[in-house]
Amino acid sequence: MSKSMVRAQRAARRVPHGSEILELLSSPKSRKALVAAAIEGEPPVAAISKEFAALVGPKDLKLAQVKQYAGLCIRAILEEEGFEIERTGVWLGDDPVFSTGSVYRKVTSGPAGHRNELLERFVKVLTQEEARILQDLLSKRRKK
Repeated sequence: MSKSMVRAQRAARRVPHGSEILELLSSPKSRKALVAAAIEGEPPVAAISKEFAALVGPKDLKLAQVKQYAGLCIRAILEEEGFEIERTGVWLGDDPVFSTGSVYRKVTSGPAGHRNELLERFVKVLTQEEARILQDLLSKRRKK
């Protein structure tokens, strides 16, 4: 579970409709809509605004805290799907709920921990001779 998702789960207790918002946005249907919007380069909040409005109701829809929490949840979900924020504060124009949102892009390489694991697996399968060659190459690289 990503750090952002842990934050979203913890914050759910402090936000009106928090757990319901997280549940709505985490549903397969919403995830699919969020990912599709991110792939298209559109702010994903616009893809869920109608369902979001129906869930929280007109009174709580005016609360900045509730809308900000939706953004936090969307970020957490998209990070789990392999996206990162590209731009924030993108004007949405005619959206009935949100005036701005963030645009996401697909992460081109995995998280640092994932890359390290891959490198470790690669090195483990090297023969002694291949490991020696690699060590020589790295030694030459350091000298440059």
